[in-house]
Amino acid sequence: MRANPFLWILSSLVCTLTATPVYEVVRLTMYWVVHESSMKLGSDTALKTCRGQILANVSHQFALKIRLEGSGVLRNGRIINLSNCKCKPGTDFSCFQEVREPLGSFDNILIPFISIATNGTNFGKTAYSPEMDGWIMPNGLRHNGCLRVDDDCPACSNNHIDFFVWNETNYLDLVRRYPISRLHLSYNRYCQLLNWNNEFKKKLLLS
Repeated sequence: MRANPFLWILSSLVCTLTATPVYEVVRLTMYWVVHESSMKLGSDTALKTCRGQILANVSHQFALKIRLEGSGVLRNGRIINLSNCKCKPGTDFSCFQEVREPLGSFDNILIPFISIATNGTNFGKTAYSPEMDGWIMPNGLRHNGCLRVDDDCPACSNNHIDFFVWNETNYLDLVRRYPISRLHLSYNRYCQLLNWNNEFKKKLLLS
């Protein structure tokens, strides 16, 4: 009797969804969009594109910070993001692009409280954290523990995730209420990503 391919696919899907989750302990840090307005005035350092075109002249402090965090908002509201070329060690800042929203490693839009940066895990893969399930986010919504790999993390070691929280105010709020530095994470447990309200995202871009 010929096997029914639909039943085989359905059986494989059920096995995938019901497989026992495998958890690993990972280090937790957070990253955000740095705002030039939060730092002292300065114009001694040029942020440039990969081809050397000057995007903005900013303080050296801001240049170092935006290179670390990956995205930044200038005083005039323009958003600058790391590009697809790598910054050279030292004082090189020829690795940026101007964007409409903060972007991840594949020019994908980063989602606050959903996107994580990590190394050694496939881009776009979802992950579930039981510790984070139930956290109340700064936008007032309850997190369900579901995350997605949307960015890489040059400063991260193995078993380390960087959680995107949009701004430093959100970071300070979360570490005050949830002071943990490690959590359990499963990449093989099915979870449904939350759908954040678009109006909330607009408010974030103005903050």
